[in-house]
Amino acid sequence: MEPLPARDLSLSARLAWFVVNLTLGILPTLLFFAWVEQDTDIPAVAHAFGWPWVELPMESVGEKLIWDAGLFALFAFLHSFFAQVGVQDRVRAVVPAPVVRSFYLAVSGSALFLMMGLWQHTGVKVWRLPLSAEAEAWAAGIVFAIPAVIVLWLVARLGFWDFLGWAQLFGPAAPVVRTAGTPALRTTGIYGHVRHPVYTGLLMMFLLGPTLSLDRLAVFAAALAYLSVGIPVEERKLIRLFGREYAVYRRRVPALLPTGRRVI
Repeated sequence: MEPLPARDLSLSARLAWFVVNLTLGILPTLLFFAWVEQDTDIPAVAHAFGWPWVELPMESVGEKLIWDAGLFALFAFLHSFFAQVGVQDRVRAVVPAPVVRSFYLAVSGSALFLMMGLWQHTGVKVWRLPLSAEAEAWAAGIVFAIPAVIVLWLVARLGFWDFLGWAQLFGPAAPVVRTAGTPALRTTGIYGHVRHPVYTGLLMMFLLGPTLSLDRLAVFAAALAYLSVGIPVEERKLIRLFGREYAVYRRRVPALLPTGRRVI
């Protein structure tokens, strides 16, 4: 099938896809980060959506962790599968090119929402600093916000509206393929310390805080495992894109931790 031409997408269709983008993609993703920041437990949200949708008869913490890891693996599979250029080409044969990014975000966001709705909490705390409730809330917010701001700044440098899919829906820009890489290789500034600073920031958001539940630690561990597989796959594409320049950069700069040695 040939890709559907962008001119066939009416304004009403663009607005409809914007609603899909927002409600199934961006809002569930923002909710996921808030859920992580709150140690995977936001009582008001859980009550509003009836989480968990299913309470499985699991007695051991290990069983719950295996189940939760499976939920994250489902998200990771969908997130990676629909990011593949070949898959996006097939999607583009079904929906117009300007909505491919919105479709991708909707799939990823829906998978995150499903994961949160089916998550089986362990009820285990790994650590908790001896702080008052008010001090703990302030500390948690600040520690979470610092890497979050860095991540947003980095995404903005790469093209914030393209990342959200809004430029493709409403602007003249050509559709952006999720895995095509950046137009220019960045090796200076923060990229001179780690090759994937966005991922480093996300991992910091998942792990750091005055309190840490086993559930939040499980999210961190699952994300780290996902990146340990995903980064080599992504970098093979970057080597095809930038050639020897990226291969030299990869040997010189660590992936995630600015240790002076290669990590992952």
